Amino acid sequence: MLSPAGDDILIIMERLGPVQKKILLLFHGIAAIGLSYNPRQQIWILKQIGREWNKINQQALNRAIKSLYESKLIDIKESIDGATKITITQSGKTKSIEFKIDEMNIKKPKI
Repeated sequence: MLSPAGDDILIIMERLGPVQKKILLLFHGIAAIGLSYNPRQQIWILKQIGREWNKINQQALNRAIKSLYESKLIDIKESIDGATKITITQSGKTKSIEFKIDEMNIKKPKI
């Protein structure tokens, strides 16, 4: 019997490293710029994306992108002029929404 798609998505997210999760979140940040009508909010999002992007090691980035592609969370297409287009797939969107690390709160246990 096949497992539901939700279980498969959870298994994939457990295998993602911190760089891969950050890449998916950055793709959503870029999408947020397109959906935001407020110029101040767009500038704030761009600054946040720039800060996070500078923290990523180039070699780690290449490995993470390859792994995301193999996990079918992103799609990579190369054009004739040598430009590379990376798009996030539907399962990649679901994964990045599940893990908004900056917005996560850990509740303190009552003692």
